[in-house]
Amino acid sequence: MLDAREVDALHHSWCLPYELVDLAPHQEEPSWAVALDDGNLLRPHGPYAPAVVARVQGHEHVLATEAWAQDAAREFLAQQTTDDAGWLLRIGRSGAAEHELRIWSGPDPVSARPARDHGVALLMDFGKVLCHFDYGWFVWGHSAVFGHEPSPEALLAIEAARPAFEAGDLGEDAFFQLCAEQLGLLEADRRLFDAAWANILRLHDDMTGLLRRALEQPGWEAVIVSNIDPILVRETVARFGLDDIFRDGVFSYEADLRPKHEDSSMWRCAIERVGARLGETPQLIVATDDTPANLLTAAGEAQIDGTILFHRPWQWQFELGRHGAYLPRARASVPAAT
Repeated sequence: MLDAREVDALHHSWCLPYELVDLAPHQEEPSWAVALDDGNLLRPHGPYAPAVVARVQGHEHVLATEAWAQDAAREFLAQQTTDDAGWLLRIGRSGAAEHELRIWSGPDPVSARPARDHGVALLMDFGKVLCHFDYGWFVWGHSAVFGHEPSPEALLAIEAARPAFEAGDLGEDAFFQLCAEQLGLLEADRRLFDAAWANILRLHDDMTGLLRRALEQPGWEAVIVSNIDPILVRETVARFGLDDIFRDGVFSYEADLRPKHEDSSMWRCAIERVGARLGETPQLIVATDDTPANLLTAAGEAQIDGTILFHRPWQWQFELGRHGAYLPRARASVPAAT
């Protein structure tokens, strides 16, 4: 099994058009693949395994995604005479000791990665980044709690009120009264309603694992910046144990804030809060969201150095490093020295 510290020894300090990413950051053992700067991902599959090899300042790096491909990758690098370069290989296994090797890319130049190991501020969306959600799942939650599905008319009325609830234009008591009228609930049902409403969320274990690893890095901080309602914040923290992640979060229903797609007030508030948590002026601020309109308002804030349109955890990890904040693949807090 490839040691994650070997991966960090190359990628922490040096950039190539490709690098190894861990597809199972919340598991005990990593699952290696190679992310490309065009957004594609190469996984080991059957008798084939991608590998990254490089020679940088006299040091050789051999990173095969499968242990059986390591020797063939090392032999290839030993035959190369180019310095300060890297190669992306596909290694095939046709027998116990026979391997076929194809160069997918290289020799490619190696460039130094910006050294930003402290003062890193991450502004993180919640929905569809750290969790999966679907407002349609409320039907399942309501059925589980109350024994029947809401009527289509009730769902339409509740959905029409939801944006105002998230924006803080409709208070929590008023929102529950509206829902109670539509669903035939009593005040005594309020706690059960909250549980059913929060059923729309499913935690994204890979991303929460990556974010917690980021928070373990000395000099790194993060705050949640989410268009969300107070019921979901309260239920999410309690249900999933996210006190550490939601601490100092910026939520759309708060006073003097507007949802992210309307203006940049939430991003400005997040910059202030994450700076206070760091105790210093951030060297790097990166905003992550799954919605382009939300990132458009973030990009308008001069203090935000970069944005990431979220698709998948490995893509976020890769792009974060491209912005200069390399998140170590090793489970330890401090990356291995190069």
